[in-house]
Amino acid sequence: MQKYKILFLCTGNSARSIIAEQLMQRNSKGAFQAFSAGSKPKGQVHPMALRVLKEIYRIDAADARSKSVDEFIQEGVIFDFVITLCDSAKETCPIFPGQPITAHWGSPDPAAFEGDDAATFAFFAKVAMQIQRRIDLLCCLPIEKLDRLRLQQMTADIGQKERLSESNTQMTPITTKPVVLILCTGNSCRSHMAEGILRRAVGDLMDVHSAGSNPAGYVHPKAIAALKEIGIDISAHTSKHMNEFLSRDVTTVITVCGNADQACPMFPGQVNRHHWGFADPAHATGSEEEVMAEFRRVRDQIKLVFEAYAAGFREGRQPQS
Repeated sequence: MQKYKILFLCTGNSARSIIAEQLMQRNSKGAFQAFSAGSKPKGQVHPMALRVLKEIYRIDAADARSKSVDEFIQEGVIFDFVITLCDSAKETCPIFPGQPITAHWGSPDPAAFEGDDAATFAFFAKVAMQIQRRIDLLCCLPIEKLDRLRLQQMTADIGQKERLSESNTQMTPITTKPVVLILCTGNSCRSHMAEGILRRAVGDLMDVHSAGSNPAGYVHPKAIAALKEIGIDISAHTSKHMNEFLSRDVTTVITVCGNADQACPMFPGQVNRHHWGFADPAHATGSEEEVMAEFRRVRDQIKLVFEAYAAGFREGRQPQS
């Protein structure tokens, strides 16, 4: 596995960038070699950053050092990623050799928080949690399979996930609607029928998508026809890979075939996971009408399950897996 060099850059290099460096070094399980620096380093690491790392994450960062980004520039270190964590660092970020992937993941400065010791610790912990979740998103990206433009965009998009204001210790999600991802191996039949049925059943209360662990590259014409018979148009749907959603705030993953259940990745921030298996109508044999009858049978099963799921969601109930 290639080890990517990543630099977290902040103005003072005393809190956010130190936390990011330590969390990435541990959470990436060797995939990343993490560093941190400051455009105007304070020369010492904030004690509360060290306390949060030690008490919450069991990371002893006593040897962490606040240092200038000039050290890396003078040494000619080639980074694969450079992430800025505060607006000041973003504005003064130097040009690095090697054309690294760059992104801005802005976080409020916990060192500027005003409050008693307990409140300050809580705010540092919230900022650390925000940084950790963004790091987890980056670690989940299939970096070696993405072209540079796509990787640049997806890395930058992570910076738009979860906002935290300096006056409020609560994270604010980008969208109030839960994102539901329906997975099937080929993303050509069952997951598309489920997506269309759930979208109609739940209306604007959810953001519903489907994808595959090994997408077929097309939506089966008989799946389109079966849904059209009940007034749902999925003719504009496309078959796509589930990796496209790894940088999204997916709240619920529903797998609808055994293969997808086995290959389903761990989505960061995921709170619900359900597996409701259905036979694959694409494997049906017989006459044209017999095959179409199988598509209708599976469609009706999916309709029964996902309409019940939508009704339970509307009533505030969580379904059983």
